[in-house]
Amino acid sequence: MNETLNPQIKQLWLAGLSSGEIAKELEVTRGVVMGRIHRMREANEIGVRECDERMHKIKQEVRRLEKERQASLPDIIKVMPLEEEAPVPEKKEETQTKDILRIFDEAPPKKVGRGPIKFNQLTYMTCRYIVNDGDPRDFLFCGEPKRGRAYCAEHEAICYCKIERKGKR
Repeated sequence: MNETLNPQIKQLWLAGLSSGEIAKELEVTRGVVMGRIHRMREANEIGVRECDERMHKIKQEVRRLEKERQASLPDIIKVMPLEEEAPVPEKKEETQTKDILRIFDEAPPKKVGRGPIKFNQLTYMTCRYIVNDGDPRDFLFCGEPKRGRAYCAEHEAICYCKIERKGKR
């Protein structure tokens, strides 16, 4: 490693330049600059900059003021607390039945073949077209031998559309 960069980076960093500005100045990447700064901080060669301390104090003051504002609001209009203080939401039992979204009309009658199979019965050679709807844990797949991609010839015609090209390249 080029240790001659460390004093230059340290001087520019303490002067208040950002890591991107230092990287442009020294013609290195921002990652190099941030890595060196991180190692210098770990070795206590540099401390926290004055502008960083100032920003930390401003953020603390904003948090304190937000807490005061929240405390002064009536319970009805209180909003969610700050991110770091957000309570874990309680899990509620779902009593509503979810509406099932049907993308296609009823599937046309299938020819006699292997028939629908469960997820754990899929192989790399079987069609992965979902033939029922509802709970994903109960999905059934076509199971016919696939052609090319992920589907059999019948389902490939449904899922993919061919684009006719006007001119050949």
